[in-house]
Amino acid sequence: MAINLEMPKKMQAVIEKGHQGAAEIFRPISRKYDLAEHAYPVELETIAAPAAYKGRWGPGTLVTATL
Repeated sequence: MAINLEMPKKMQAVIEKGHQGAAEIFRPISRKYDLAEHAYPVELETIAAPAAYKGRWGPGTLVTATL
């Protein structure tokens, strides 16, 4: 049985969003953290916060926890 390694057309938007995130978020700060490799990347907190709390609380819930 052959394995199909091509991405389905319906995943194209997800792939493009990943490329956009890399170009706009990760690449601009990558040199900074290459030089200071043990520093905490505070710029990424804005990305991680919504993903960390997704589905845990309903809309309009005040989230006060710290990551």
